[in-house]
Amino acid sequence: MTLAPPYRVCIVGGGFGGLYTALYLSGSPLVRSGQCEIVLVEPRERFLFTPLLYELLTRELHAWEIAPTYEKLLRGKAITLRAQSVLGVDLESQSVRLEDGQRLSYDYLVLAVGKQTRFAPIPGIELALPFRTLEDCDRSITN
Repeated sequence: MTLAPPYRVCIVGGGFGGLYTALYLSGSPLVRSGQCEIVLVEPRERFLFTPLLYELLTRELHAWEIAPTYEKLLRGKAITLRAQSVLGVDLESQSVRLEDGQRLSYDYLVLAVGKQTRFAPIPGIELALPFRTLEDCDRSITN
């Protein structure tokens, strides 16, 4: 298969891997010349810098300092944000199916979906509180 510009790079997931890949690629000559389009698919409104969650919990920092919006982070960058979840990837047709039913075609695909917290089967672990999201911090602060 021979590709012709403009190429589309679809990045699924806006955590560290996906966001930094998009930002890095947005500085390339192909993107700046309009020969390549970058689409970041991420359902959340905010990027979370998880290493600073503790500082949020102890109120040394504010939520906006460790969780800026994608809109703010991508402002002025040649990156299109699709604020949706991906329901499926069709490698044969080179497309991703978004939650609104649309299909997003791509020439190159980056899967950076991260991971999910899973608890080990330890007696009493069901009483533990997770500490990985802004919601986790809010719950801990209000309790």
